[in-house]
Amino acid sequence: MADSVRLDKWLWAVRLFKTRKLAQEAISRGRVKVDGSPAKASRSLRVGQTVALEKLAVRDEVMVAGLSEKRVSASEAAELYRRTDRGAAMQAEDIEKRRLQRLMNQPVAPDGRPGKHARDVLRKAKRRQS
Repeated sequence: MADSVRLDKWLWAVRLFKTRKLAQEAISRGRVKVDGSPAKASRSLRVGQTVALEKLAVRDEVMVAGLSEKRVSASEAAELYRRTDRGAAMQAEDIEKRRLQRLMNQPVAPDGRPGKHARDVLRKAKRRQS
């Protein structure tokens, strides 16, 4: 087994991201940090390092317990990282925040330009008001 592996490969191999491309995009957008500093997809990852990530507005932090360049089964992947106490707390907080937003009918998705369907709904609502 190698003593280091690319960050994007590891995130994909341990099933934190569904595809390697999604892992690379999250890294390039600054949503993945290694030991507290922003990282590149090609960064070498070693056992014992801490990886903080944000996926779908849910933050998480894991410690690298093992390395793999190949995608492994879910049970094997769970052995390759350990969720830190801080990561578990952040994840629980973000999940609870999303749950409360849904209960209060607040949009869960980040603010931004509405998509085609949302624009159509807005146009229809405006027509009904006038």
